[in-house]
Amino acid sequence: MSYDEIVDYGNALKKKYPREYRTWWIMGSFYASSSISIETYPEFETAAKMRGGLDKKDQWLVPFLIDYIGACNMAGMKIHARQGLNYLCQYTDSKAEDYVLYPLLYSEQTESSLDGTYDMYNTWYFTQIGDAYRIDSTLLGLSIPVQGNWSLRINGYENNRSFISIQSDTMKISQDKQTSVSFSIFAFAGIERSEVDMYASSSAQSNNSSITKKETVSVKGIKADSYTFENPQIYNDEREGMKGIILVFSVPYNEFSGLNIERPVDYSTMSASEPSEDGMSYFRLKPKLDRLEGDIHFFIILDACNACFDEAKAWMDSILDGCIFE
Repeated sequence: MSYDEIVDYGNALKKKYPREYRTWWIMGSFYASSSISIETYPEFETAAKMRGGLDKKDQWLVPFLIDYIGACNMAGMKIHARQGLNYLCQYTDSKAEDYVLYPLLYSEQTESSLDGTYDMYNTWYFTQIGDAYRIDSTLLGLSIPVQGNWSLRINGYENNRSFISIQSDTMKISQDKQTSVSFSIFAFAGIERSEVDMYASSSAQSNNSSITKKETVSVKGIKADSYTFENPQIYNDEREGMKGIILVFSVPYNEFSGLNIERPVDYSTMSASEPSEDGMSYFRLKPKLDRLEGDIHFFIILDACNACFDEAKAWMDSILDGCIFE
């Protein structure tokens, strides 16, 4: 049978048995064996949901998890593979180190250190998903939705911190005047939360600024301290003075932090190596750093003005709504 015939047959099986997760499992395994990584994981993801989760025990659990782990590894989704391996070890009372793919899933090339130094290109990754764009950091457990025309300033990770700043499109502040605002995220690791709280308080009151409102808010379900600050001496023109917001919150580490940031690798967009002596060509993935093992404290600041504050806050909220913090 040809590739297309097998795909058509698999789709027919799905229609005939719409509640049978093994049909999606079969197709995921087929795509994996065909090296179609971008199609592999969605099939296994659907199968896992249909069967009631990765850890639901049934007679097919062990072979399903073995195939799932292999498929995730092939798709460049090592955290998903590690999660599957964790469930497999629990069910079979085995050690992860004994599994054949363990050296690949826990490679020393991806280990990170709170006291380490990583350049911008190892800290942040630019990802396109259809027509949408994201800036991801596996090191920081952070994913941010962005637009292709936004101006960005980005630093790597050094001295226990990293930084990204986004400048907005122009916003109207009068009949013939426009301005732009900025949204910045500082990520701190390996330091105490109290240091970040002190930094937030001093920042909100720097240059004779004053805190006009302090409250507790929720950012993606995470409890955060919010400071609204103003300074009429800055931007004292059509912008009607500075007005901004500072948010501070912490995200703890767990073994599978960054799970929701992972996406399947599309090898069709990559260049293969020159053929080796055996006539084979290979794709070499750049290892992505593991999430830092510790709490990450986020300090987020909206630098705006009174004349466009409501629009600026709505812009910030739209970005935060699309962010992933893990």
